[in-house]
Amino acid sequence: MLLRALRTVGHHAGRKTAISSFHAVGNATRMFCSPSDGPQAKTSIAGGDGSRIQVEVTEGSPSMGVGRSVWESGLRLVDFLDFNYREEMAGAKVLELGTGTGVVGISAACMGAHAVLTDREPRLFELIESNVKKNAHTMKKGGGTAVSTILEWGNKHHIAAVQKLGPFDFIIGSDILYTSSVHAKLAETIKTLIVNTPDHSTKVFIAYPSRDLCYRVRIDGVDPEASAESARHRFSAVTLKEETLQAEDGSYSVNQEDTSIDNSVNSTASDAASSEDQGPNLYSSIVGFYPPTGKRVGNSGYSVYIMSLEIKATATNNL
Repeated sequence: MLLRALRTVGHHAGRKTAISSFHAVGNATRMFCSPSDGPQAKTSIAGGDGSRIQVEVTEGSPSMGVGRSVWESGLRLVDFLDFNYREEMAGAKVLELGTGTGVVGISAACMGAHAVLTDREPRLFELIESNVKKNAHTMKKGGGTAVSTILEWGNKHHIAAVQKLGPFDFIIGSDILYTSSVHAKLAETIKTLIVNTPDHSTKVFIAYPSRDLCYRVRIDGVDPEASAESARHRFSAVTLKEETLQAEDGSYSVNQEDTSIDNSVNSTASDAASSEDQGPNLYSSIVGFYPPTGKRVGNSGYSVYIMSLEIKATATNNL
């Protein structure tokens, strides 16, 4: 998978502005400048006629927290959906968890999905709504829609309200696993919202960066291949399963016995999630892998992995 970083010069309001543009094989493009209304982030998805459809969002101010920014994981998740599920997006109901700026959910809507963008931060919703309006024409042209609503993981009232907007064909999230203390609530929220019947099945994909992995990855600066044990996210209440990973630059076969993930960082959440009264378990596998788009600087320059989750009854843990 060949990736390259470009440096170009753009214009805004009659003045030159430095723009950093990162191009990946999946065709998502990130461009930043500093206009008066906040930094701009752009990505593109495939058009039905072979063209590229541009999606553009504005990032927020520092007071909005980490959700104000567009992260690499979000752009790679757009790549993943665009490349693997472009046709299935048309008419699908998509729920995004931890939407932040809304770039992933809006991109799904531009592919034709009916997206529900959720976040727990009330201070982000003005930004989200602004970005939805900015891409309204593109979404309408693609046949999709986007609405936003608050969802705090584990909040029964919020979950019940979101359920009424389903059932969902896809549940997606990017860069939402960095705080282990919320893993159990996230897992229970996903399990509640998943529909797994003979007539309907929900696909769940979560993108996470290698900076979420063990401290050696962050210190050494060497990201593990997706087939490596060290690439697995230590996500509470999730059991690993045997998998086959196929990447654009090759195939990785992963054979591994089912084993509950050791979550020593958050034993309380792990114990709660593994108790008998928690119902079905979630099982994970890595289905996408994107190497870094540039040098590691701050929070950028990390590989991104796409995790797939599926639900199984606790009585049938052996796949």
